[in-house]
Amino acid sequence: MSSIFLEPPQTRLVTIAAHVDHGKTTLADNLIEHNGIISERLAGTLRYLDSDPEEQRRGITMRSSAIGLSHQYKAAPGAAAAAASHNNKNNNNQSGPHIIHLVDSPGHTDFSFEVSSALTACDSCLLVVDAVEGMGPRTHQVFRETLLNQLVPVLVINKMDRLCTDLGLTATEAYLRTRALLESVNAAASAMITSAHYQRQEQQQQQQQHEQQKNRQSSKTTVFLTNEQLDEMKAQDEQVWTFDPAKGNVLFCSALFGWGFTAASLARSLFKHKVVPIKPLLLRPYIFGDYKLNLETNKVLKWKSSSSSSSTDPNSVPIFALYGLQPLWDIYQGVATAAATVLGQASLASTNKNKDNNQQGPPMNNNNTNNNNNSSKNKIKADTAGMEMVLQALQVGPTGEQLVTTMQEMSTVLTKTGSNTEDSVLRALLRRYRPLASTVLDVVCEYCPSPREASTRIRSQCLSLQLPQSATVDNDTNNQENGDSGATTAAFDEIQTAVHNCDTSANAPCVAYVCKFFSTNRANLRDPSLPDDEKNLLLGLTRVLSGSLRTGQEYYLFGPKHKGQSQPHSNTQQAGQDQAFQVPTTLLRKRIKLFLLMGSSFVLVDQVPAGHLCAVLHLDDVQLKTITLSDRKEAMPLRVVERRMRPLVKVSVEAENSDDAHELDRGLLKLSLADAAVEVTATARGERILACLGEIHLEQSILDLRTIYCTREINLRTSDPIVDFGETTDWFPHELQLDFKAFFNDASPQPRQATIPPYNEEEGLWGANHGRARSLVSGRSAALSLRVVPMAESVYKALKQKRTISSGDDENSNGEEDDEGLREELLKIGKALGIEAAAVANKDASRILQTLLDCVCCIGAFGNALIQSPDMNSGVTAVGVISDNGEVYNPQTDKSKDTPKEEDGDDDGDDTEYDASYAKAPPPSGRDEYDMLQLCIRDGSKAEYSLQRNENLDSAAALVWNKVRGSAVAGFHMALRSGPICEEQVRNILVVLEGFEIAMTLNDQPSGEEQGAAPIYQPARTLSSGMTLSALRSGIRCALLTRPARLMEGYLRLTLNSSLNGLGPLYSVLSKRRGKVQDDSMVDGTDLLAITARIPQAEAFGLAPELYSKTSGEVTAPEMIFSHWQRLDVDPFWIPTTEEEREDYGELQVAGDSSTGMDNTALRYIRQVRERKGLKIDSSRTVIAAEKQRTLKR
Repeated sequence: MSSIFLEPPQTRLVTIAAHVDHGKTTLADNLIEHNGIISERLAGTLRYLDSDPEEQRRGITMRSSAIGLSHQYKAAPGAAAAAASHNNKNNNNQSGPHIIHLVDSPGHTDFSFEVSSALTACDSCLLVVDAVEGMGPRTHQVFRETLLNQLVPVLVINKMDRLCTDLGLTATEAYLRTRALLESVNAAASAMITSAHYQRQEQQQQQQQHEQQKNRQSSKTTVFLTNEQLDEMKAQDEQVWTFDPAKGNVLFCSALFGWGFTAASLARSLFKHKVVPIKPLLLRPYIFGDYKLNLETNKVLKWKSSSSSSSTDPNSVPIFALYGLQPLWDIYQGVATAAATVLGQASLASTNKNKDNNQQGPPMNNNNTNNNNNSSKNKIKADTAGMEMVLQALQVGPTGEQLVTTMQEMSTVLTKTGSNTEDSVLRALLRRYRPLASTVLDVVCEYCPSPREASTRIRSQCLSLQLPQSATVDNDTNNQENGDSGATTAAFDEIQTAVHNCDTSANAPCVAYVCKFFSTNRANLRDPSLPDDEKNLLLGLTRVLSGSLRTGQEYYLFGPKHKGQSQPHSNTQQAGQDQAFQVPTTLLRKRIKLFLLMGSSFVLVDQVPAGHLCAVLHLDDVQLKTITLSDRKEAMPLRVVERRMRPLVKVSVEAENSDDAHELDRGLLKLSLADAAVEVTATARGERILACLGEIHLEQSILDLRTIYCTREINLRTSDPIVDFGETTDWFPHELQLDFKAFFNDASPQPRQATIPPYNEEEGLWGANHGRARSLVSGRSAALSLRVVPMAESVYKALKQKRTISSGDDENSNGEEDDEGLREELLKIGKALGIEAAAVANKDASRILQTLLDCVCCIGAFGNALIQSPDMNSGVTAVGVISDNGEVYNPQTDKSKDTPKEEDGDDDGDDTEYDASYAKAPPPSGRDEYDMLQLCIRDGSKAEYSLQRNENLDSAAALVWNKVRGSAVAGFHMALRSGPICEEQVRNILVVLEGFEIAMTLNDQPSGEEQGAAPIYQPARTLSSGMTLSALRSGIRCALLTRPARLMEGYLRLTLNSSLNGLGPLYSVLSKRRGKVQDDSMVDGTDLLAITARIPQAEAFGLAPELYSKTSGEVTAPEMIFSHWQRLDVDPFWIPTTEEEREDYGELQVAGDSSTGMDNTALRYIRQVRERKGLKIDSSRTVIAAEKQRTLKR
């Protein structure tokens, strides 16, 4: 291999991740300066990897950038023994040249997908934490993602200088604060590992249950991890995620001034320079801890924190404070003294100059000379007062090779670097005293795994290919009959083994993974053969997993959903079922070019071996956000961790000039490829919806769309932010007070939305009442009776996870609050549905839950479920109707009654009233069956009404229902996709199928030997799947309209820091936007408050500018992530009716058909959504008889 691409044992893949403004890019600047790419004076301030102008303007990293660095690693004596003593199995820490691929990632929440891509591409992570601010909200998220991706972490405690300069702590106080920070980090890591362990156990239990149900009729068995193996995995995670300076995975530094050290480097330095006569291997465990050194006996003793931190006795100071921090503190103090001395001299010189100007006849020709002399005197020099302390401190524990031991050497360093101000002098001296770059790179080479070690031992689960579909089917399919399946499996096993071993041999199969795409200017690519017609190009950040990628060669492309080339099925029905999982027989192949990653510039290379990162060109037209490349068609896509972040901000984008529409579509396509967090969708109305993670992300995406991804700059028109809502329902005020039969007979008025336009125009609304609906299929050959009730999230999770809870009388078990809330919600549903009346009376929620589980038809998404009532589940309420016209009973066309519908007349439940209501005329076909079905639903039994029933007819009806039940499930999903109020997703409802009626006909009576057989019934008309689907959809929508309407809104979790002066305006702004502060705690050592709040997503837009304006800049930029969905407990259709309500809320407005006379938040949201979707709005309808005068009266 070339010197650019070394073997995997001499390669490291590292990313930097942290909370925003904790110093990631500044740390990267120091590492880049170590390679001579940027100058020493610019390191820490240039932010070299933030190459985008918007990144420089905003001061934050928005795109992850990669660069290759070289480092000559020198393994310290005893390093292998120290690693073995701390269970560090990295055996690749051999001396010699190393290549470190460094990826700098953003810290802002809006660009979290960039962090996920960087973690996927690398094997280890430098987790940077601010020594003063501690762990931020984003730090916890990065910790969890790092654990999920199985990376090896290294803790970097940055901004240690702030403990001295900003907080004014002594060295001992700084040690105590750093120790507390390290303890909090380890506590957070331990809690994270424990949570992941229990989650892993729960997932395995669910998989076992699923496999048991799946394999009952198959001989296939699946091997699962035992509890001992799971405990061993937890122990391994705890070992990796325990941060201990003695292990070498903790680094103390100040990236701004370029200094840093570890416990190992400090121990080696103290022994090398004969400061402490203890060997490094023995001193290393005692560097950071409650230990002190007796200078007279040179023995390490236990240090008690009760000792005076201000004591000047070296024997009473911890070793870390005495040798690690105190020399640095002295350097800061000495340079500050020198700066004060220079400032005093400058002030005195200015005073003397003013006195000289008052004298007569000053020599005018000497002004320039005097100014130059004063300027030279105002600079810090080696002989300035205070620099003696600095020189003395530089002799204690230096870890660098460029030592400063005399005043002459110090003067040479300051002159060579041009350092004469306080900050520049500190940077010049500290980066030579304890250089940060070499220390970080040494830790990376010593502690972090190589690509080969990561793929074989540490990240074997993440760095492996998905199994092909042919390997996951049951043995009964006999796929081996084709003859080619065995060869395909052997070829795949060969590829999987090469990836597992990070094979770099010449004959190894080549596999590479493109984890993200990014855009760059054509001028940044050093390739003269590229055409100049395109200003910007899309490159893919690629990690080579095995073999070698070569420029100019064609490779197969595998998308993340590729399932493998399945063999054709001989069974036509089976082939139709698996059609959605099959892929084309010919895979897409592309010829690529490879580039070396050097920050903002890219150098063309011929080949890149396994274990390295590179950029790939000519994949921008594939329309895949992640791609697996291979030279073998038997390969499969890489198994990656699922990204769970969802876009929060949506806008509609359109070109002002219609001629630019095609250019806009091409630009949106490139934007969605380059940014994995961006989602671009097209609606049925032709809208282009752009979804991003936050407001800053949205602004940057629109700017990139205009200036980069469109071939020419076009003018765009963007809509206001689009907010997703959910539709749900609530209990009636009297629903839980009445029993099931009393509420069935309830004759109270319908909710108001069912009586006002445009909601009362819903088709089939006549058959709905108080959450119940009877929906006729097209042609009226069948009818479905159903009911809709609200369902709490806890009940939904219990049904989905098939939980079991203890009986209510067992007070000693499961006394947790979540189980108590689940019991309460189950009792509500049990009483409302009239199931398990005895269990409701005894408060036995376990029986109700088991009954619901037995009746489940489908557990949908978004908190919804479809069940059959117990009577429907047993076939009691499936009724067949012998009809003359092939139709079931329709109350709308019933001419035989003089009274209204039977539901309104059946107040006491006596079926004799039905006979009196239509005694004047013969009842139409199906009327008796309809009456009986309603009574069966109400009373829960058909025993009293079975004398005149035909059991064979009802059994035939039940068989028909079993055939079309799958279509009913599809109708359930379709109905909940868009609700009746504002066509938004329906959430947290339970749909109960209560009855089924179908018109049947009798076949010709059998003759001969079969005359005694039971009659055979069949549907009078064909009942198709589409008819059932449409009927159930209509019934659910109508049932929702006759229940109390509620909106579900998304809530965001907001985190920011605020001063005490900004706290009052902050609370005022959040209160106005319906936000609520959850926690406000002081940040240790500062005058800032860490604020955690919840705010509705609809009220979060424009929050940052308003906070800046109201608080005069006393708050930091808020970071918002999605938290949860919550019901907005406001009736959007409520109006004041009583005298007191009118006095409190005002009169009902009559301009148009306004629904309320008050500022109703829910109604305002509904109108906004309906107006955006082009639906009718109640307040915009034309008033009937508008020319007539009206008088407003109370």
